[in-house]
Amino acid sequence: MSATPIILSGSVEGSFPYLTLKDRKPVILTRIVDYLSRHKGLLAERYGEESMEEIKLLTESIAQLKYELVTDKPMKPLVNDVLGDMKLWNQVLEEGTEEKTFFSVQWLLADALWGNQFDLSLSSGSVSSEKMSDQQCHAHRRDDIVINELDAAVRFVKTFRECPSPGIIRYVLDNAGLELFWDLVLADYLLTQGFCSQVIFYPKAIPWFVSDVLKEDIDWLLDHGSLRDLGKRWKRNFQEGRFKVCVNKFFTLPHAFMDMKTVAPELYNELASSAMIVFKGDLNYRKLLGDCSWDPPTVPFACALRGFNPAPFLVLRTCKAPLIAGIGSMSLYRELKEADPNWLVKDTIFGKFLFLKKMK
Repeated sequence: MSATPIILSGSVEGSFPYLTLKDRKPVILTRIVDYLSRHKGLLAERYGEESMEEIKLLTESIAQLKYELVTDKPMKPLVNDVLGDMKLWNQVLEEGTEEKTFFSVQWLLADALWGNQFDLSLSSGSVSSEKMSDQQCHAHRRDDIVINELDAAVRFVKTFRECPSPGIIRYVLDNAGLELFWDLVLADYLLTQGFCSQVIFYPKAIPWFVSDVLKEDIDWLLDHGSLRDLGKRWKRNFQEGRFKVCVNKFFTLPHAFMDMKTVAPELYNELASSAMIVFKGDLNYRKLLGDCSWDPPTVPFACALRGFNPAPFLVLRTCKAPLIAGIGSMSLYRELKEADPNWLVKDTIFGKFLFLKKMK
């Protein structure tokens, strides 16, 4: 039986993309408007009376967006070209002859990514006071890894020490804050232990969906008072070129990674020169799969990439969207689905470590 990619969209009533667009996103927009309305006095004290007009315009714009979303209106072309990518986005909206509404277009294009365990959008913005330590979190999750190829990745990385000159590891980041700190810890270990000569980080050009890490977040973290000597060492790594930050607009464009060679050939060639690439988070996983689920879900992960093959890479993802490829067996998939039909969108469980060597 041949494998079939299934494009995710809100057009299927009752599906997770449909419920996200219908229920979760309007709730979040409502809470943003409510927050601005309740705190406009405090905001005016902090930013001046002139900010009141900006708050008014902002709340009106969000209310209009919510109306267009819940009534499934056609998506409007962009009019502000802040990042120089407006033309590319509008070209995507103009492709084909069919009208593109919030529920009819591909889910990722409809701005409906809700991923990462540190994000609040799966709970529609609600905050729980219960917190787990990193150690408790690790113990809670380690048995919930559906696909775990981490050992193969570690064995591969260990071979880097045998190379005459260690190569470059490229790191496509996901979130700021605590997650970014641990990303730098891992990079520091790989560098100091001689597994690579340089680590290059790719943050986002803008906070895109909930994948929000920017270059400024790295700068802020390095200056954080609690890091002290560690922050100084990491700063030296950046100053002397062992660490490097590259910002590329491709990661915030509507294109899947399989389009990178055509849309951003320079970036593809950069990645192709890596000893290994690390992709973090649900957003990068979705872009790797072109925001498509696969039938059957046992289709090899390499097949689901549809030609994206720059260098060996490791993908770290917690399941928060109803798409998957490369699962070990249909019996495992059925077992997970029978235990919980919503297991693919439960952001508290089921992680994946996918490792792929470069294909010949």
